[in-house]
Amino acid sequence: MSRPRTAYLREMGIDVWILRENVAADGVALARLGAQVPAKTRAIVAAVEGRSTVAAARSMVVPSTPLSSSLAAPPSALPSSAPAAERPRPASVAAVKQQVAAPATMAPVQVAAAPEFLLCLLDFSRDEGDISCLFLLPYAATALPATFDRFAADLAIACLGGRSEPKRTDLRWPMVKSANFSQSADEARQVVISKLKGCGRDVLVFGSAALAYCGIAANSAPADKGVVEAIAAHDRQFWPLAEVDEYFNAVPAKMALWLTLGAIKAHRSKNG
Repeated sequence: MSRPRTAYLREMGIDVWILRENVAADGVALARLGAQVPAKTRAIVAAVEGRSTVAAARSMVVPSTPLSSSLAAPPSALPSSAPAAERPRPASVAAVKQQVAAPATMAPVQVAAAPEFLLCLLDFSRDEGDISCLFLLPYAATALPATFDRFAADLAIACLGGRSEPKRTDLRWPMVKSANFSQSADEARQVVISKLKGCGRDVLVFGSAALAYCGIAANSAPADKGVVEAIAAHDRQFWPLAEVDEYFNAVPAKMALWLTLGAIKAHRSKNG
């Protein structure tokens, strides 16, 4: 119980009993409670008050010597046998503050520029076999154009002997538009090669840029010069073709493509 509440109850004439260990260790408080202080208790209280007085007096003592004189002298103040011209000069306060305040600047990390493209892979599969068409479009393209889609379906019919619904796989590069991630051409090539693991045994690749992202160097003649040769890579046969627009507009390119489709069918029948 607090002292104000105890005093309030005593003013009302109510006797308040307090345990001895809860009573403050001073004679005034004991006297207010009306208790008779034993001689032993008074001696203990006097000893405690005496120690408190001595401790307070010691804390108020002011040292006779300045604080700076009690500290060790700096190295520059010590006597030196070296000549004055050879002694190192202490750094100024401003120079030290400048060294501490100036943060260490880190050189920016140079990240290789990421190529931008949209890769579209169409996988056609029938009982007679499977074949895939790979197109490389600009990054701004939203999807494979309908003309390209119908063109790939016609090629699959010519190679497989019937129509089938293709499995579509799109890869837009870079995957994340951020300068903090490395998305170089080499990394794009690795991702494209991993996408090719699930494609058909024969892959028709349109354009040299798409072929380069497959990790293959073109070694065939232009599309209007005749039949192209297959390139064996990644456990598949890659057929490097020209850009799709050339087959839409140039008659010699269409003839070369027809001959190439015949070579693909012959190669499939020969190798089972």
